[in-house]
Amino acid sequence: MKKVLTFILCASFSLGINASDFFVDGTIAASGDGLTWETAKKTIPEALTLAKTNTAGTWDNIYVKAGTYNGGATVTTVALDLTAAACAKISLFGGFAAASAATDITLRDIKLNTTIIDGQAGATVAKVAQEVVIDGFTIQNGKDANYVLNGNAGGVAISHASAVVSNCIIKNNVRSTGNFQGTAGGVYMKAGTLRDCEVFGNSSTHANSQGGGVHITGGTIERCKIYNNTAGATGKTGGVLVAKIITNQTTYTTLDANITLANNVIYNNAFQGLKVNLITGETKTVSLLNNTIVNNANVTSLDGAGISQLTATNNIFYNNSGDEAFVMQTAYTYNAIQAASVTGTGNIALASGNQATLFTAPTATTGIIANATSNWLPIAGSGLINVGNNAAANGLVDIAGNQRIQQTTIDLGAYETSLSTTLTKSTKNNISKVYAKQGVVVIENASAYEIYTMDGRLQKSGKLENNFVPMAKGIYLVKALVGTSSEFTKVIVK
Repeated sequence: MKKVLTFILCASFSLGINASDFFVDGTIAASGDGLTWETAKKTIPEALTLAKTNTAGTWDNIYVKAGTYNGGATVTTVALDLTAAACAKISLFGGFAAASAATDITLRDIKLNTTIIDGQAGATVAKVAQEVVIDGFTIQNGKDANYVLNGNAGGVAISHASAVVSNCIIKNNVRSTGNFQGTAGGVYMKAGTLRDCEVFGNSSTHANSQGGGVHITGGTIERCKIYNNTAGATGKTGGVLVAKIITNQTTYTTLDANITLANNVIYNNAFQGLKVNLITGETKTVSLLNNTIVNNANVTSLDGAGISQLTATNNIFYNNSGDEAFVMQTAYTYNAIQAASVTGTGNIALASGNQATLFTAPTATTGIIANATSNWLPIAGSGLINVGNNAAANGLVDIAGNQRIQQTTIDLGAYETSLSTTLTKSTKNNISKVYAKQGVVVIENASAYEIYTMDGRLQKSGKLENNFVPMAKGIYLVKALVGTSSEFTKVIVK
């Protein structure tokens, strides 16, 4: 029966069906043609079959209704396999409420309409080796027990420079192996971008393994929360491991690509929150910009003979079980560091035990899990506000969706607190109405606008004579100006 169905699908597309939108609804009794919410496919792999046979070179969108999805009849099947060349230029969006829901991703409620891709504790959840977008999913319960050096994870493995995983929750994934080389419980990145995600509760389980949350050898991580992840044993890296391994957890080689970590909060991981290890001869660069790295169960380690390839600016390193374990480099500037001796341009020392004077509403105790309810937002008068380097601002907004550099100088860490901290990715002031239609961005109730790519490049700006701006297909961040106020909205133009 499956072979007959596949033949019918391929025959249909050979007759010229070139729809760019496909729909998935796991609650329906049987699959339809997948071209509308009312005639949706029941599974994600069925929708991928449609998109992969569509016109080459065009972007196809798959919209997925809230629910739980997996890879197939057996738990050993990869739930979301995006490695084949035919997967290029496919976007998958979760978080839709009902079969009659619209396709405007700005109208979704991802938290309310949870869309889960589950590894069923038997396989990696997602493998991404093409130019794709995965947005608005919970990626959970993956397990990878077949060790591949620098190549896989329990949750999601990303190896294409133009791949983007965004607005996802990546949790409870495991990297389990019989030797001491296991890394990447939650995410492995050789390239691509991880953006606006939460990575928590992941682990790499062997006693000598690392990278319980994330193992990165190339790519960009921005505006993510990485917390409550664990590694094999005391001293290993539970949060983020930045290094490429040769044969074991202490022997490294050069990175696959440049790495940027920007506007992230890395906290409550056991054991190290962040480890960067670069060897002699490293040619790739590692940039740490405006991160808050706090309250991990061991020190943060920046070391290796090639560590001069790392720059660290506008970061907060605090309460990681004592003084930070790295030697100050000339390229570490404008950081707040808990350490006995801090040197270098703009760096400031933080004393231990004054957490309540630095951050908003921390709990009374310290250590792994204890401060999970704290958002690590700098408190007024903490000395972390308006003391950074504006030139190192990465992107237009902080981890909460607030505009960066609200006064004259950027704040340290992942949050911008100078004027307002009320605007978040899920709560808007609604001073304007911004949405996308075919080929245009519609902007209502605003006097002027700026439109940026998601990596912060300005595309168009000006006064609004009409209420729409023609734009090419893509995902954009739109800044609408109303009087002296402004607001950011993310839109997708099809």
